[in-house]
Amino acid sequence: MWLFAPNRPHVLVLSDPWYKQQYFSRLSRLQLQLGFALEGWTLRVETLGLPSLSEDRLLDETLGTLADAHTRMVVTTTAVTDRISRNDVLGGRLRALSPNPQTLFVGIGRVVETESPYDIILVRDRPDHGWVDAASEALRVTTGNPLPTVILYDERDVQATADAALFEEHFDAPLLERVPVGSFTDLQIQATMESLAARGAMLMVVPYVQRMDRFSGNSYSGGMRWIVDSLYADLISPEFLEGVVRDDILHSLLPLLATQADGAENLPPIRLPLVRTYRTNRTSWRNWF
Repeated sequence: MWLFAPNRPHVLVLSDPWYKQQYFSRLSRLQLQLGFALEGWTLRVETLGLPSLSEDRLLDETLGTLADAHTRMVVTTTAVTDRISRNDVLGGRLRALSPNPQTLFVGIGRVVETESPYDIILVRDRPDHGWVDAASEALRVTTGNPLPTVILYDERDVQATADAALFEEHFDAPLLERVPVGSFTDLQIQATMESLAARGAMLMVVPYVQRMDRFSGNSYSGGMRWIVDSLYADLISPEFLEGVVRDDILHSLLPLLATQADGAENLPPIRLPLVRTYRTNRTSWRNWF
């Protein structure tokens, strides 16, 4: 099959179950495989189950079964990166997945500050520029809508505060309310959602907030639509999910694919931005009613 041409170099993604659920559904994986195939690469995704992630010996044995001479890039998702970066033996096993010295080892997420087995670390920008796209789309779909848009976030979280400010900067409309939350008791959440419902809030934007399930599942949230970080996508009923800001694996790795043949094995460990993009589910507020 064209997506799996045997002689192409492979990108091997070692995924944790949570990341797989968000980003490697059957359709999403097919789209990614097509994107990599167009660049001359074959995408392989291997999911490491909870038992493997919980026990060093089992994870070491699992990694040992995945070695492949065609692998030219190994990518680990957030939970796997954290797990491997904490254990030198597992780091060595990771490096043994390919015998080719040009193979790049890429970790998504922050690593423990020790000697790292990774060549590249992909980290979220602060602020996360996926919220620029989200603001543009939110502005487009709410044009002519007389109801307020609310950006709800944890005021004690630096990333969430930066993302909220970036969204506000690019949402050039008067009907935007910024609602920082510092207390997450049931009583405070109830009061916040009751107040927002009373003010007619229709579109809720959430980069990060604690106890998100209590906000989205609150009795006063009925009818509200949501733009959220992909972390919360499963908490929102599909009919009320306007869109998500999510990792873009292909575009995060594209620059590395293009430079793979130019002595990439000599790159020092460096940090690069994890590309984040907005994916919409709806096109117009008139579809909301």
